[in-house]
Amino acid sequence: MRVLIISDSLTVPGAYAIQGRLYAKFLQSMGHEVLYFGTTYYGAPINYDGIQMVGGAARGDLAGDGLIDHYARQFKADVIMTFKDVYIYHPDTLRSLSLPWVPIVPIDTEPVNTSTLAQLRYAALVIAVSKNGQQMLAEQHIPALLAPHVIDVDYWTPGDKTAARLKLGLPTDQFIAAFVGQNNSKPSRKNLDQIILAWYEFVSTRPEHRGAVLYLHTGLDNKYGGLDLERLIYSIHLPKANYRAPDGAYYDTGSIPQDEVRDVYRAADVLVNPSAGGGFEACTVEAQSVGVPVIGCDFTAMRDTVGVGWRIGP
Repeated sequence: MRVLIISDSLTVPGAYAIQGRLYAKFLQSMGHEVLYFGTTYYGAPINYDGIQMVGGAARGDLAGDGLIDHYARQFKADVIMTFKDVYIYHPDTLRSLSLPWVPIVPIDTEPVNTSTLAQLRYAALVIAVSKNGQQMLAEQHIPALLAPHVIDVDYWTPGDKTAARLKLGLPTDQFIAAFVGQNNSKPSRKNLDQIILAWYEFVSTRPEHRGAVLYLHTGLDNKYGGLDLERLIYSIHLPKANYRAPDGAYYDTGSIPQDEVRDVYRAADVLVNPSAGGGFEACTVEAQSVGVPVIGCDFTAMRDTVGVGWRIGP
């Protein structure tokens, strides 16, 4: 079978691209031929880790609506698979697809938002990435297969906490909390402002933890549509000693190696991820695989993924 997969560019170190690559490799291992349309990739077709990838979605068309059928015809695909929030597509695009559409669907709202439900009526088959999402779709009379995200448990392993802290320039004798994710929404889908305010309260009222550090593996400015965390930190007078973040330019390159992200987990005593809408939240699984408990929300996919730690009310 020939499969056109549509998701974020494989060159982008984000959750969609990482999982999209794994989907493509799995299909290839089953003997299927794959063309990968990276909608955030602009350039000539390339071979990325054995996967043929094309791009070129017009600016303002991050879903790639205008090129889906073009690539499907060019590749002579048998099926179109998308791994994006389905509500971003124009209904006319889905209605007019010439091939069966199989969306891989993260469900990150409760209840399932009406736009998602409306779009799924055009699907030939629906694949959920969490048990919680599968159950919520079933409650709306939409049967879905389950294909949870996966991680490499031979890579995300416990390691030397002291060595990881030294690599990141963190104190070896203090309590360390970590956040790993993107600051790209307003209000913050990851509740980043609430994390910072809670952290200020924690270090201000716990004398034994006044040297504790919150490692924010994210961008602190608002250039990607998120919050101006630098302004928030300044306004509440959170001491520099109590937080760290990657250098802004270094983070913006999008080339921070996975080894460094693994060190963030290994250095931490806890991962904080009280997401307001998690379709899967791979960071929670990665952290627990490394041996770090998680503070998450009793909400959406985190009901599946937070097993070692605490789930707080949404």
